[in-house]
Amino acid sequence: MQLFQKNVKFFSFVLMFFSFVNAQSSISGNVSDSETGELLVGANITIEETSTGTSTNSSGFYSIDIENGEYNVSVSYIGYEDFPQMLQLMERQI
Repeated sequence: MQLFQKNVKFFSFVLMFFSFVNAQSSISGNVSDSETGELLVGANITIEETSTGTSTNSSGFYSIDIENGEYNVSVSYIGYEDFPQMLQLMERQI
């Protein structure tokens, strides 16, 4: 028996960046199917340089606190192709 897997090339990956005085930032947003817009519960978000990560909650939302810098962030979900993204987090200039 062949299992049906939905093959979507890209995730919709929404990011918001917040910088604080102590050089900390927050990466947060929602992960959804790029074709249907369906929020993906339990998608994994991993920061490769730190070996840390999180999973989306029941609303498809995630948040990770991390120091400013340049990171390879990867989103993965069963039945989907991984979605790697290079991010540069910098302190906000006021």
